[in-house]
Amino acid sequence: MGFLHTALLMVQASLMFNRAHLNLYWRVILESWVTVHAGVVALEQTVTKRRASDDDEDFHPVWPMFLFGFLWMFVFTQVQGLPYFNESDHLSPPKRLCRRLVPVALYAALLISFYATALKPFSNIVEIFRIPPVLYLLVLFVGFVAWLFLYIRSNFRKHCQKNSLPQENNRSQGTTARTVLPILITFICYAIMIAVSVIFETLHLQMNLMAMCYILVVIMSILALFSMVIYDGSLGRMTLDTEDGK
Repeated sequence: MGFLHTALLMVQASLMFNRAHLNLYWRVILESWVTVHAGVVALEQTVTKRRASDDDEDFHPVWPMFLFGFLWMFVFTQVQGLPYFNESDHLSPPKRLCRRLVPVALYAALLISFYATALKPFSNIVEIFRIPPVLYLLVLFVGFVAWLFLYIRSNFRKHCQKNSLPQENNRSQGTTARTVLPILITFICYAIMIAVSVIFETLHLQMNLMAMCYILVVIMSILALFSMVIYDGSLGRMTLDTEDGK
């Protein structure tokens, strides 16, 4: 499922200059796929560990935390961007609010019923709040890191412009560098991501699961942002003309 998600994201990246790239339903599938992926993988690991565990009473599955934690993001953030919830100008404000609260009510009912029956004790419900805060804080972290990279790139460009050679002398060299360098940096960043994952898996680090997730997310977010900033500076910006010409 992880490889399939990666393939879908690659398809999305290849459509960056196509209107399909902005299709809201397609984007929701990409954003919410992690809910299914995390829930299934965590459930598989739970079954494996439970078979190897001698004490069933103290064993607590982790799949509810991942499934309901990411499902929170789907209900409160991702699904709310679909046209059904936004194209409701003909409705009164109370009716629009009720429409938006339908997914929330269904989620709350499912969550409470599961933790009140199959996932006792009910106090374990607090575990789902380990996922949404991390993702919301990650938005702020990613925004700050992206701003920092763009700031450094802007100052680096100014420095290079002051000390650059005449345009006719370095035109061919600049074109080659702008083409090859982003590809090379992307491969290096991706190789570092794989190496970090292999190291964590090989060393069998005794670390809290959530702490390990935080570390991996931060490392891979920084590497991904770095490669994106390099690509942005090399490829430049393009705009798509809409059908009405605006």
